[in-house]
Amino acid sequence: MKYFPGHSTCGATDPLPLVIPCGLEVRGDTPVIHRRYIIMKHRGFTLIELLVVIAIIAILASILFPVFAQAKLAAKKTTSLSNVKQQALASLMYANDHDDTLPWQDVANNNDAGNGLPLGWRDPAAGSNWCQDIYPYVKNLGLFVSTAPDQNSNGTYNYDPTPGAGNASYEFNGALIGVSMTTSSSPANLIELTGEWWTQDCASVKPEVANWWGPVGLYEVSIQELGSTYPGSASTQNDGDVYSFVDGHAKFLIRTNVQPYNYGCSGDLAMWGTDMPLHQGIIPGNYWWLQCPYDITKM
Repeated sequence: MKYFPGHSTCGATDPLPLVIPCGLEVRGDTPVIHRRYIIMKHRGFTLIELLVVIAIIAILASILFPVFAQAKLAAKKTTSLSNVKQQALASLMYANDHDDTLPWQDVANNNDAGNGLPLGWRDPAAGSNWCQDIYPYVKNLGLFVSTAPDQNSNGTYNYDPTPGAGNASYEFNGALIGVSMTTSSSPANLIELTGEWWTQDCASVKPEVANWWGPVGLYEVSIQELGSTYPGSASTQNDGDVYSFVDGHAKFLIRTNVQPYNYGCSGDLAMWGTDMPLHQGIIPGNYWWLQCPYDITKM
């Protein structure tokens, strides 16, 4: 509809306004339909306008996609922290039912229980291990697996996709295997579980108690797979992971903020003739040979 001030013809002037559709003629007080059509021209986008829109979308995507990726990683971190917290509480319940003794594993002969077996650490041939010990208190295989690490398939330690198989994304501190919770005077500072950067089919213990050379001590205190699941923004100095402690609490820590004494080390760490101070942050890198004396009674 168009507004015309007159009513003699379309567009004519008159003191009595009428709203007349364009294409109508008024004779007296009666509108008469013209036999004609009004052609409307539809204007489309120009190439320049289309390119501008595409450029704006690209800029917004470059801003938002990293934000979405960070949000996704933060969600994985929160889930993993919840997992390790539930395992820590399960370990407390196990200890409560076993004279305050923490989960046990034959680390001398079976440090990676279930590795290569059909059902991983749940396989009957895997032997007693810390995952099996606390599983009855959680009854959820998903709590042992984090979605953040890669599923390892390097031919030695592999993820087992078999339904019902045991896989794990966390490693138990060897200094605590089978010991009494009352041994340590500072359970809130003694690490029990640490996240690792891959998921494998075995119940692993690291750092581990061994005597590879010299006296019995803790080895692999600074192994690369341990405590570095979440890469830092600048370098490996900022890598971090989830940790649980003997008292049952859990938190996320930057790897270099974790100190050897948090694993039960009682002296400086020997590293090919160079000692690493006991109260220095765990250094980045893969120092599987790093050995130290340990005594959790000093914690």
